[in-house]
Amino acid sequence: MKIPIYQVDAFTDKPFTGNPAAVCIINDQLNDMLMQSIAAEMNLSETAFVLLKKEYINLRWFTPITEVKLCGHATLAASHILWETNIIPQSKEIVFSTKSGIIKAYKNNNIIKLILPSIKVFKCQPPQEILKALNIKPAFIGKAQHDYVFLLENERNVINVKPDFGLLKKLSKNGVIITSRSATASFDYVCRYFVPSQGINEDPATGSIQCIIAPLWAKILRKKSLICKQLSKREGIIYIETDKNNVIIGGYALTVLEGYFTIPSYINLINMI
Repeated sequence: MKIPIYQVDAFTDKPFTGNPAAVCIINDQLNDMLMQSIAAEMNLSETAFVLLKKEYINLRWFTPITEVKLCGHATLAASHILWETNIIPQSKEIVFSTKSGIIKAYKNNNIIKLILPSIKVFKCQPPQEILKALNIKPAFIGKAQHDYVFLLENERNVINVKPDFGLLKKLSKNGVIITSRSATASFDYVCRYFVPSQGINEDPATGSIQCIIAPLWAKILRKKSLICKQLSKREGIIYIETDKNNVIIGGYALTVLEGYFTIPSYINLINMI
């Protein structure tokens, strides 16, 4: 059994930057253990499995240690591969069926855009140990579903954060977002994202968290169109549009590797027992 696999750098137009994701194109459902094993073998922040059916395209995402319900950069990567390989015509919108519901992808001036739901942030007080692990004094603390949000005073403070990942992993299964206004006019805000509990100490460029922080910044800056720079070592640029119910995230993507996983057919059967 040969499974086509691609590695794509998402939220960038330059190789070896942005967020790398693996994309597996499959015509038959693989069992969960095998998909998790492939994701662990790839050892990227996310591996996307694209199941092609006549009626729909199913999309699932796995980190090296667990399945997640939503991943923006791997969805961007999957869309890029479906168009680049002409599985889906370049001019056609892609509709994914996922555990987070329907996600639509389309192109606009070579920027891939994804329509995702807006997620509300609620003011909260996190465990003091998390603040200790980050060594920060935020101006605002919020929570949205499974992520904490910390608004810092300036970009320099965001850059200087050096988390204690071991402590963060012990304290919480939640992800941690830190964000501030951008220090340059080219971008509206900057961010970083830590989620060691899912095997990702720092994610290079994250689409899904924009569902949380883009509406927050849209309200603060009184703007509906925004540009975010994620300040990881690889960096990523994310273009955003907001409305009442949705966040449209956009970015470039490019393929850096393609090949096949060769899996003995009996492995899939053994893992299903």
